[in-house]
Parts: sequence; C-alpha cells; structure tokens
Amino acid sequence: MNWRKIGLFLLLAFGISWLSAAGIYFGGIEYGKGLSILIVACLYMPAPAISALIVQKYIYKEPFEPLGWTWKGIDWKWIFGTILISIFFVLGTMAVIGLAGNTLGIASFGSLDLSEDAIIQKIVEVVSSSNQDLPVDLETELEKLPFTLSAVPLLSVIFLAGIFAAFSVNLPFMFGEEFGWRGLFLKETQQLGFVKSNLLIGIVWGLWHAPIILMGHNYPEYPVIGVGMMCLFTTALAFPFAYIRLKTKSILGPCVMHGMINGTAASLLYFTWGGHSLVTGMTGIAGLVAISSVAFAVFLFDRKFVKDYPAL
Repeated sequence: MNWRKIGLFLLLAFGISWLSAAGIYFGGIEYGKGLSILIVACLYMPAPAISALIVQKYIYKEPFEPLGWTWKGIDWKWIFGTILISIFFVLGTMAVIGLAGNTLGIASFGSLDLSEDAIIQKIVEVVSSSNQDLPVDLETELEKLPFTLSAVPLLSVIFLAGIFAAFSVNLPFMFGEEFGWRGLFLKETQQLGFVKSNLLIGIVWGLWHAPIILMGHNYPEYPVIGVGMMCLFTTALAFPFAYIRLKTKSILGPCVMHGMINGTAASLLYFTWGGHSLVTGMTGIAGLVAISSVAFAVFLFDRKFVKDYPAL
C-alpha cells in the first residue's frame, strides 16, 4: 500500500474542503443559503475528485481507468441493481420505522402513516414550514386532485425522479465525491480487505463532513453529536458503495447510488410522524439499520466477493 499517495490525497481533499468551510464560517456567511451553497457545491464537495485527479495524473502520472473512470466494460445489470438497492434504502428505512415505531411502540422512531390524509397533511406542513404564502388553500386543492395521493403512486414518482436526477443533475456533483472515495481511496486501500478498507474509508469520509455538520448540515439540532452520526452513516454506506463500485466495474455505480440517496432520502418526511431527529430518517438510526442490512447481505450471500476483494 502506498501510504504516501493516500496521505497526499487526503491532505488535498481535507485541505480544499475545510478551507472553503472556514471561508464560510469566518466570512460570516449563513450556511445553507445563497453564497454558502455555491461554495459547498463548487469547492467543498468536488474536493475529493479534484485531489484524486491531481495525485493520480499529475503527481504519480498514472491512468484513471484503474480508479473506475472508464466506460469500457461497465456491467449494466449491476447499474440496474444499484437503482434497486438505492430504492431499498428508502423502503428499508420505512420498514424499520414501521416495525420499531408502529409495532413495538418505541417513541423515538416515530410512526409510519401511508394514508392519503396523512400524506396531504404532511405536504401542507412541509410547504407551510417554508414560509411561503400560498394564494389557495393547499389542503383543499390536494383533496380535489383526480387521482389518489397515496403512498404507492407518490413513491413511484419520487423514485422515478430520483433515478432521473441520479443520471443527470446529481451525477457531476456525486462524481466530485465518489472519484475520490470510491476511486483513488478505495483502490489504494483494497489490500486491507473488505472490512478494514471500508471501515477506514467510512470513518474518514464522515470526518471530512465535520465542518459542514458543525454548521448545521444534516443534523442542525445536534451539530456535535451529528459528526459522530455522520461517521456511522458514511461507514454503513461505505460497504454497499464499495460493493457496487466493483460489481459495476465503474465509478458510475457509486455515483448513481449516491445521487439516488440524495434525491430520495428526504421523501421519508412525507410518510413519518414524530420521532427523534437522530433516530428516524435515512441519516438516523432507522436508516443505519436498513443500510447495514445490505452490508450483512453481502457477507451472507456473496462470500466470494468478500474473500476476493483485495484482488478485484
């Protein structure tokens, strides 16, 4: 393993991202609005890919293909599998909330309600919280719709929109992270094996988010605890992301999965009520359970992949 190469990559990735975050914080720029969004999108998030490009191409003068930057040999059936697994993350999280909250009565998980009335109330609640003054009674207008606003058609639309976003508007932004984490970092740590490699990638990936988490990203009510939660979240995700990266034989796989998650995770808000913000939702305990189940499935049903991981 080339620890010097890994160190250079991480130094650049953290340096670019954390310096841009420092510019937001010390510049008095409100996080989550206007200029801060532009800085995060253009500097913070692309930093891993920029760093991987610099280290791979200009310092070590090595090709991009081993890092998954290629259209040759992509296993398209696994690209389809990526979409299915991404959909499972949402449905699995809903199932965990339903089991723990509705069935077992654990209050911190909240509850799942897939009825049309509940969904309409949630939509009205979400729109109202955005402080928009609507010229019509939104609830009345939604009830007048010529189709049933139930969970199945709504989720179908959400998943279709998520797929479209993953292959279009989200793709370049996801590449900004994935070419670094699932490209160079994964390739350079494969010799550690499936478990150690992805534990390392997951923890580092989570810590890389620390400055924006502390400024309110994902866990606005618990910024300090949120850093730890993000590390758990990214570590759980690292395993299925690595699996898809190597199964698809391209960086496109994890880019699509990342884009699907970003495009669909918020949809859980329309089907869940109550609960603790660190427990319910994709980035909470419920999501961790659902995502971790995919990693366990790999261990159970694809032991050859786990065994051969260093040589793939």
